[in-house]
Amino acid sequence: MQKIRSLIYSLSQGNPKVFGVILISAFFVTLARILAPIEMNWDEAVQLEAAHRLVKGLGLTSTFFPPPYAPVQIPSNLNQAAIPQYLTWWPPGFSLLVASLLFIGIPLATSLKIIYGISTILGWFAWGIIASNCLAKPIKIGSKILHVQLFIAGILPIFYTPAWNGTDLFLWAGLPFVVLFLFKSANQKPLFYVAVAGSIFGALVFIRYSSLFIAIAAFFILLLLNYPRLLAFIKTYSIFLGSSLFFILPLAIYNKLAGSNKPTISLYNNPTDLSTIPGLPEFVNFKGSFAGLSSTIINILKSASTISQLSGLPIQPLINSWQSHRAIILIFGTFCLILVFLLPWLVFRKNQQTPLAERQRDISLSLSLVPVSLVILLLASNFAQDYDFIGTPRYYIPVFLPTIFIAYELATKQPKNADRLIKTGFLIFISIFLAYNLIYRPFFIPGRRFQLAKTILGSYLMYRYDYQYPSNKVITLYDDTSAALRKLQAENPKALFFVQDYVFYVYDGHEGLRTIPVSDFWKRAYVEKSVKIFWAIGHPKCPAICPALSPQPIKQLSSQPNLKTVYKSAQEKTKILVSDLPNGYKF
Repeated sequence: MQKIRSLIYSLSQGNPKVFGVILISAFFVTLARILAPIEMNWDEAVQLEAAHRLVKGLGLTSTFFPPPYAPVQIPSNLNQAAIPQYLTWWPPGFSLLVASLLFIGIPLATSLKIIYGISTILGWFAWGIIASNCLAKPIKIGSKILHVQLFIAGILPIFYTPAWNGTDLFLWAGLPFVVLFLFKSANQKPLFYVAVAGSIFGALVFIRYSSLFIAIAAFFILLLLNYPRLLAFIKTYSIFLGSSLFFILPLAIYNKLAGSNKPTISLYNNPTDLSTIPGLPEFVNFKGSFAGLSSTIINILKSASTISQLSGLPIQPLINSWQSHRAIILIFGTFCLILVFLLPWLVFRKNQQTPLAERQRDISLSLSLVPVSLVILLLASNFAQDYDFIGTPRYYIPVFLPTIFIAYELATKQPKNADRLIKTGFLIFISIFLAYNLIYRPFFIPGRRFQLAKTILGSYLMYRYDYQYPSNKVITLYDDTSAALRKLQAENPKALFFVQDYVFYVYDGHEGLRTIPVSDFWKRAYVEKSVKIFWAIGHPKCPAICPALSPQPIKQLSSQPNLKTVYKSAQEKTKILVSDLPNGYKF
């Protein structure tokens, strides 16, 4: 017992209360989620389909991506079977991890709970070590001493554990280990700890492409820790990148081989776009944005307001209400960008009386470089890709905690006269953060019942009429419709089945379904012989037959002869239609 206490004291840098509170809170959150059903989201479902297909010996492939029936502009015969594509839109790490558990016979729900549960505990273990350093001092207001750091430690796992779907959790859980090992390399075994950090970074990229921002963070952190010893910095950073190649090199080779014979029809992009580069993810195509430099910058400033997600406060609804006021959005986005890039400077000057070498060894300074690195990557992506990465809130999930820890440290520093305004600002922020999580969220949050439980569980399906707790099931938006569709498949083995929100029907490896491609495809589609086609429509705003992720109906499909409804679900807002098409029918 004494050894355990010594270990905890050492890990927590003499602050075992914060470390212990975080771990206890994280344990109860993990237990609550283990007892809950697993809820399926879009990105996760595609990767799980690939995992099931791999276990069946069908390769790391998915049937979700675009109808590879024929090359561009060549008529497409629906009677021909769709060709599965190798998964490169997402890296293969998550699919391989799940497939390894499925291969030894562990059910899908249990496999996901094992993977997510272990990741959650490990993540909070590492974040707890960092929190013990940053949430060290109580807040002083006049003569009063307030130990609010314990409240923050308790609420962080409850309200800010990433949802158990997709791969956000893995990046969130792995990031603090990279930071800790890089930071530890400044004092002992630099080459070993840097190599370990690089290996973790490579493994994260193997699971999530956006983990690449960690390479930028490592550059800044190692430069900071080694400055002015530039040769030492070059050596350690080279080792960091070199050790990551254990995972990144196989990933690049896989993407090159898997993408070399990709069909050119895309579910999302223009069907004539051939700019995807083998060796990189499908969505990296370097088109167009460089030509419109000024418009790209405007879009960045407009979308940069989403960076306010780093505060952990519900600012997004307020931002949405400003959408008609372009000038306000631009000013607010610019302010958010500046504030993020000011974080390292604010931390660096926090202890101005401390020697430079000691300030370099301040873990908060290393931590402040993490959100900066993510924003740099998201900014750069806007010049290379049309997708608005910087305006997507979930990309900030892994770097939310550093901003909270830094804000608390700046709120507890001993300021000079010139710094009192900064300290007051962060004190106000911490007060609002505590009030929001300790008062508003438990007692006054509007909306449906069980909102607090949904927040703790990371749930978006608890409103379902058939939601059961505890449960070891995987549930989706369309379980009843999926059951009806499978019954129709058994009754009509020669029919074709096209499904909107396709991934929620095939996440468990179910076969025989096809996704509904974009309207351009149907301009050249036909049936070689008579066939019965079922259409499962899931979009609540879709009045007829629509492609994936769109409420806009496809005219060629909605005008089919003898189209009739054979199934409706009021609960899931879905319907299944059927049409009998004659030989040679053209859409």
